[in-house]
Amino acid sequence: PARYLRFVSFPLADRTDFIVSRRRADCVDVLIDLFFREDRRWDILQLTEIPEVSETLACLETSGRRKDFLLTKRLSSRPPFIRLDRDWPIIEAGFSGKFRRRLRVDRARLAKRGEVRLERVVPAPGEVDRLLRMLSEVERRSWKGKRGRGFLTRTGQVDFALEVSRTFAARGWLDVALLWLDGRLIAYRYGFR
Repeated sequence: PARYLRFVSFPLADRTDFIVSRRRADCVDVLIDLFFREDRRWDILQLTEIPEVSETLACLETSGRRKDFLLTKRLSSRPPFIRLDRDWPIIEAGFSGKFRRRLRVDRARLAKRGEVRLERVVPAPGEVDRLLRMLSEVERRSWKGKRGRGFLTRTGQVDFALEVSRTFAARGWLDVALLWLDGRLIAYRYGFR
């Protein structure tokens, strides 16, 4: 069987990329050199969900030509971007009838179970450990936790998640949405900006 080298977020993230603030082409070259060392333990480098507008794609193509490796690029998905500079009725009107009905049914079902609250958190570094403990508990109860697929509960990734989250929080990059039902955290969206 083929051995893959992938982003740590595979297959859960809907958008991934290398986090590089400057000299992206040089950084991608260094990473490709690192990936292609002789002692590599993978057969296929699979970098999924890189946005079409990312400079990384052009850098990978350039690096691939210089280093003579086969590169295949295909559109795997389009992320659902919603402009938030409009009122909700205008945004909702752009959805299909089927999706609008599903939203109404899901909202009504949740409302029957209790008070629903959405909270957005851009945590300070000192708040990260507590926040990640809360998120990992949600993950543990979910299908991700039961299948060992979550990034906050999978062995070997918890320390990495903590380190990245603390670093991102210190830079103001960590951005988490929390969905509460009657004071109990039931879902989250972990992201960064």
